[in-house]
Amino acid sequence: MKYLLSLVLLVCSVSFSFSNNEAPVETPISVKMVKEGKALLRYKSAPESPLVVKVYNSENRLVKAQRLFKSSSFAKYYDFTNLGPGSYTFEVIENGKPSKRIPFQYEINKNEPIAFSNLKISEGNRVKLQFNALEPTDLMIFAYENGKLIHEEKLSNISETERLYRLKGVSPTAELEIAIQTADGHKNRFKIN
Repeated sequence: MKYLLSLVLLVCSVSFSFSNNEAPVETPISVKMVKEGKALLRYKSAPESPLVVKVYNSENRLVKAQRLFKSSSFAKYYDFTNLGPGSYTFEVIENGKPSKRIPFQYEINKNEPIAFSNLKISEGNRVKLQFNALEPTDLMIFAYENGKLIHEEKLSNISETERLYRLKGVSPTAELEIAIQTADGHKNRFKIN
């Protein structure tokens, strides 16, 4: 019995000494862009003391700082719309010591123009260009014969158009292309032969 009791005490003291030598568990902290101009900081465990969250720009200047008193895991939004696009670093300080530094890239997503363009080859050496856009825009139309510009046209402030072009004076063996481009970024290129 004494032998068994000694063995149990020995095992408990050894396991206690191993638990004291373990490295501290790192708190999972993450930052991600959730919507235009908003970043979400997630702290996935209960903080032991008040936290300080600092945000630095690419020149390592402090641009935001906040003291948080939380007793459980949390998520916090940070607004970057007033700061503008660029590289930032989140620093989380717990117990007066930097816990984690997380680099973060804020970019403004340019909305793609919503437009449709199509080219149909008709009988009688004609082509029909169709263009529709959600918002009015300026439209440039270019025609190329063997890579050389042969026609250029600009339509201002339109949201839809249908154009019929007759291919007159163009060699039947030439490579023909019609290209369109809008002021807001929609582009399309059509090969005719």
